[in-house]
Formats: sequence, structure tokens, C-alpha cells
Amino acid sequence: LKASTANKMSRLNNYFFLLQVLLRLMCLVTATFNSSHHDKLIGWVRTKGGYWNPKQEVKSQDGIHGVFAAEAIRKGERLASIPWSAVITVPHMHNRFDNCDIVERLATEIKKGDKSYYSLYLQELVGTAKQHLSVLPSYWSTQGQ
Repeated sequence: LKASTANKMSRLNNYFFLLQVLLRLMCLVTATFNSSHHDKLIGWVRTKGGYWNPKQEVKSQDGIHGVFAAEAIRKGERLASIPWSAVITVPHMHNRFDNCDIVERLATEIKKGDKSYYSLYLQELVGTAKQHLSVLPSYWSTQGQ
């Protein structure tokens, strides 16, 4: 019974970790691209069986870029759902600190280019990463470092 509970907790921790990573990546992507890119990402998630509530929109408002209600949203109303088919995972990830395997999987999918199941998402992700390279100290001038 204890092993079963520990296994369930481990899977739950992995789920929350992956959800957190996905949300952070989506925030990076949404911080850079215009509405047509947002629409493409939302459309991609929908093709995988996901859901995006049409009562919300991604935009910049008062210096904050994020997801905003475009109309009233009822308490408990679903905002979005990301199916596991749209999440890049590794089958043997035992805890949320097994990042090397997931990074390797991500690199493998990126190398596949348009042949990857995740190609649209990865194109947006790579484009965002390239635009954000300037925030890394290794890209700063020697004086700036």
C-alpha cells in the first residue's frame, strides 16, 4: 500500500512539474509573439485534443503580458486543458529532477524539424528562445559581463 501511494505521489509530482514547465514555456512564447502566433499555438493544442476557453485572450495590458478575460468567466469554468499528447515527456521520468532526459528528448524533437509531432510548438519555442538569448550573460559584452 505504501509503495502504491508513493508511486501515485511520484506521478502526481511529475504531472505538476510538467504542467509548470509547459506554462512557463507558454509564457515565454506568448511574451514574444503577436496574436497570429498565439492563435497558431492555441490551434495546435486544439488539434491535439486540447481546449482553450474563447472568453480569454493573450495580450499586453498596462505593461503586463499575459492571459486576460475578454468577457465574464464563471467560477469553476475551464480555462484551458493541455492533453498529454501535447506534452513532451519521457516514459521513465521518476521525479521532477530528472531533467537531463527531458532536455535530451526536447533536443531530439527539435532536430526532427517539421517531421516532429510537436513541430509547430517547437518552432515557436525555438523562435522565442533565439529572441531571448540576449538576456543570457554569455551574450553580453565583456564589459557587461
